[in-house]
Amino acid sequence: MGNYTFDLTFTSGLAQDVIIPINLNVIEGEDPEGGGEPPREYKLKYFLENEPYSGELFRCEIHQDQYKGDPIEIEGRCELKYQDKTDHFQPISASSLSMNLMANASLSLQDLYSEDEKSYKVFLKKMIK
Repeated sequence: MGNYTFDLTFTSGLAQDVIIPINLNVIEGEDPEGGGEPPREYKLKYFLENEPYSGELFRCEIHQDQYKGDPIEIEGRCELKYQDKTDHFQPISASSLSMNLMANASLSLQDLYSEDEKSYKVFLKKMIK
């Protein structure tokens, strides 16, 4: 749980890079009052794999609520960054996910835009080689 911030960067040979700031608020999974929004059904829409550091393979997945199609492989990079720690006895440190995605026929800027901030979820998975 907590608040996280990351940027999506779209790169195209035809236009200037576009950076979209994403603010993520992670909350508890259950509503203790029993009301609120109906549960969402997130399905994998986009994925990419990259090796930001030698020997470490990561898979970044973008899931969309109510998505019905097949997963689409896209080009780009994801990098997980941790805030520098000054107090090594503090167990929690802030982190951020930096995503650089290449716009092409499979992915455009409009594909990821939504006025509903809960339309997408992003997962970063460390893969075992």
